[in-house]
Amino acid sequence: MMAKQLEEKFGFDSEARTQALKTATYAVMHLVVAMAVAYALSGSWKIALGIGLIEPAVQTVAYTLHERVWKRAAARRGQLDEGSQGEAPRPLPADLSGDIRPATG
Repeated sequence: MMAKQLEEKFGFDSEARTQALKTATYAVMHLVVAMAVAYALSGSWKIALGIGLIEPAVQTVAYTLHERVWKRAAARRGQLDEGSQGEAPRPLPADLSGDIRPATG
């Protein structure tokens, strides 16, 4: 019943629910692994809990920045490839948060 309400209210389809569940379970797994490693190194559950809560958040921000750098680099490589063929290079997209797809036509 809740799944149907989510789909009606937010437009979540089966694939979106699966992706959300996958993301949530990965976050829990990341937390457990980070805490286990921190406990193994420190022997303190308090330190392990602190690191386990902070490290995944920092890692998420770092991953987002990493992805943006790679998307920007891919866009620039596409520009250089076109420019080397005697064509005018395309301007970089203002928003690199979405998928970058090759130009057609």
